[in-house]
Amino acid sequence: MLKMVIADDETLVREGIINIIDWKEYNIEIVGEASEGKEAYDLCTKLKPDILFTDIRMPFMDGLEVTRKLKNENENMKVIIFSGVQDFAYAKSAVDISAEGYILKPLEIAELKDVVNKVVGRIELEKTNKKKMQELREQLKENIVAANEKFLRNLLLGTFTSSEEIEEKLDYFNNPFRSDGDIIVSALTIDDYTQIKQVYAEKDRQLLEFAVTNVIDEIINSKTSGVSICMNENQFISIFNWPEEKLCETSDIFDEITIKLRALLNVSVSVGISRSVNNIQDIPLGFKDCISALQYKFYTGKNSILNITDIDDSYIEIEYIDFYEIETKLINAVKVGDILETQGISKDIFKKLKSNNTYKMDYIQCICSEIILISSRTIYELGENLNNIIQDKTKILDDIQNIENIFVLEEYMTDILRKLAEYFSKKHTRKNDKIVLDIKRLICSQYMNDISVNKISQMIYLSPNYISLIFKRETGVTITDYLTSIRMDRAKELLKDTELLIQQVSEMVGYEDASYFSKVFKRTTGIHPLKYRSFVCN
Repeated sequence: MLKMVIADDETLVREGIINIIDWKEYNIEIVGEASEGKEAYDLCTKLKPDILFTDIRMPFMDGLEVTRKLKNENENMKVIIFSGVQDFAYAKSAVDISAEGYILKPLEIAELKDVVNKVVGRIELEKTNKKKMQELREQLKENIVAANEKFLRNLLLGTFTSSEEIEEKLDYFNNPFRSDGDIIVSALTIDDYTQIKQVYAEKDRQLLEFAVTNVIDEIINSKTSGVSICMNENQFISIFNWPEEKLCETSDIFDEITIKLRALLNVSVSVGISRSVNNIQDIPLGFKDCISALQYKFYTGKNSILNITDIDDSYIEIEYIDFYEIETKLINAVKVGDILETQGISKDIFKKLKSNNTYKMDYIQCICSEIILISSRTIYELGENLNNIIQDKTKILDDIQNIENIFVLEEYMTDILRKLAEYFSKKHTRKNDKIVLDIKRLICSQYMNDISVNKISQMIYLSPNYISLIFKRETGVTITDYLTSIRMDRAKELLKDTELLIQQVSEMVGYEDASYFSKVFKRTTGIHPLKYRSFVCN
């Protein structure tokens, strides 16, 4: 029987729950009661119930906190929450606790029974699936007919030259498809298999492979005469008698397969289906067909079922575009740290690649790898290392080869190129900051002398145009305007000394001509130097 713990701080409520329905009718035994949250947590930790029936508001620890802690320790335990209207709204928002049911007080028998039925059903389903997986593990230990699999692999690869030899082996191994009918070949792969490999241990990958093969066999055998094998890691091939006019029904079969695999194993798969061949020796052509169709998943994404007959012939015969010029523009944009330009060019590249859905996946991956290699070489020539800016170059190239969808690949490449452009943008900004700081220091120390943009450029070994551009872009003012503002600020201080003549003040801030100084001072401050002195000294 299923074990259940009831938690509520009111004794009458707990008794009501116990007596409101016949729990044995649902194969449930009430093994414990708790009057507060801490007690509920301790009871569940000790008794390991299948179900916790808990109120939300309880002393010491509320029902939501109890649920969170227990779910972290025993994710298989089911939780039914019940409480008042206000607490119920709070509970409904707490989706992270993964409760299986929410019931309002006062309890309604019909609603309670409905929730209990669903929870019990879910527990039984999980147990059934667990038992099924255990059965699969046991079957995996049994001997596999290796000879038949070897024959089928050789048949798909075109090893045999004699139709008589093929027919003899078909009879010997008692394969369900015949040599005298139309034959279709399909290829199924698990989506995102590279990521799955990273988290699955070898024994789990072997179990996954066996389970997928088992599901495919089960469904194909129930629908038509066919056989399936695991050609190699993550390539499940099916061969069955099926005329081309029934290709739509083939897609229906694989719809059923994909749904069952998702339900049982929580994996997404894609399928490529060949055109029909009517000669047993043409099976290798069907094999090539379905593999070619499956590559088109690069454009359609995960969970795709692709018939080669639906794919434009241009997918096979295409005219490749020379990307040299646009790649050069892209690398230049990265080098100067132009983030927007980098993103715009990257978008243009992928717009061309996606324009007609005609480029094969390996060609697009090659383009992306080439961009990374050119970027790496350019960065090295600039005295930098790609590995120090983003990540290991080899890892990036591996990722490109493993991405199965052009839209995901575009996001990946755009992100890498943006990070590179950002790096150089910051680097150029730091360099520009130093140039601006050097110019300001020179002006502050030399403003009283005959100093100009040309002389400043000579002092810091950069061209006048370049420093003028950098200074204006970083500060918003020209070098000349900045020099003038420094001189005028100093002149204002000197004019406070009434013993200094205007000519003397003019020379002390870098102007030999007192008349010209007065004009600049008035233009800058709006007042003549003498009037300014009169104003500030009175």
